[in-house]
Amino acid sequence: MKRKIFSLACVAILQLIGWRFAAAQDIYMSYPGLTGESAPLWIATEAGILKEYGIDAKLVYMEGGSTI
Repeated sequence: MKRKIFSLACVAILQLIGWRFAAAQDIYMSYPGLTGESAPLWIATEAGILKEYGIDAKLVYMEGGSTI
């Protein structure tokens, strides 16, 4: 019985340590210009919605076409 409790305690500690290292991930998102189709990116970034889910989005302007 003591062995089971010790094992469960070890698993719980390891999971808590894992949460500590789960930081926001940097992600670069490109947009072709200030148009209506790129508005959701701007809204989600400026409102902090992506940060709530652990995503640190950085918007990068790129000309349209095959570059994106």
